[in-house]
Amino acid sequence: MKNQNWIGIIGNTGPEADEILQRYLRLEMQRRGAKNDQDHLPLFVIKNPNITDRTAAIFHSAPSPSAGILETCNLLQRNGIYFAGLPSNTSHYFYDDFQSKTDVYIIHLLHITSEYVQKTGVSRIGVLCTTPTKKTGIYTKSFQKFGIEDVYPDERSQDVLQNAIYGTLPEGAAHNERLPDGLKSGNRIDSFEKVAHAVKILREEKHCSHILLGCTELPCLSEELEKAFPDIIFIDPMRILALRMIEIKEIIDRKMNANEPGKPVKVTDITSAENAADYVVYQYRHGV
Repeated sequence: MKNQNWIGIIGNTGPEADEILQRYLRLEMQRRGAKNDQDHLPLFVIKNPNITDRTAAIFHSAPSPSAGILETCNLLQRNGIYFAGLPSNTSHYFYDDFQSKTDVYIIHLLHITSEYVQKTGVSRIGVLCTTPTKKTGIYTKSFQKFGIEDVYPDERSQDVLQNAIYGTLPEGAAHNERLPDGLKSGNRIDSFEKVAHAVKILREEKHCSHILLGCTELPCLSEELEKAFPDIIFIDPMRILALRMIEIKEIIDRKMNANEPGKPVKVTDITSAENAADYVVYQYRHGV
């Protein structure tokens, strides 16, 4: 059997995160001409419930998700997989910590999203995301490097948006005692109205024509949002991640077929798809 150069997916960072990412990968491969099972990507998906909640870790001193992410990476590496997609925005608050402790290259979702937005010529973008993503400023820091201004809903609307994602937090309740009316519980009807409210704020009060779906759960509502707001261009980091994963895989295949040795790039120094492919090929050739 030929070397398939499998792609890893670090799943369960959002109940549907890895499923949505797989769907985007399938759709893109079909757009490129995939006609049967064998034309699709070899994926190694791990849904690891040991990856802890990001909001709880950032705001409530709960354990960091890094341990669970690294546990998943260890499983990937034991199966000869050296690069992966992590379909979670807020997890990237901990990126430097977990990437420095694994030989599996994890694509930096925020960086590739910022690159993509810059290439579209957009200099100002509204952001729908979890409250930790907003308050930690991880997208702000990433966008600033590319000269992009990020804009968020007002504080009240942000609270509503957080409830749309996680479920409503009853007064006096702990973070994990939310009602099952959020996207994480699969409730799209109640959640849509709350997300739509935040979109209206960004469009009408913040004058945003482009809005980032900066949370793993939000692509669940992308079709409804596009129909409800045809004047808004929604940018989905999950789609951008799928495109980068395919790009890296194609370069790896090309290098492997040409018997190139790859390069001993330091995993924390990877800045491009070409760097990533060189790193992965080198690991295939020389790794343990």
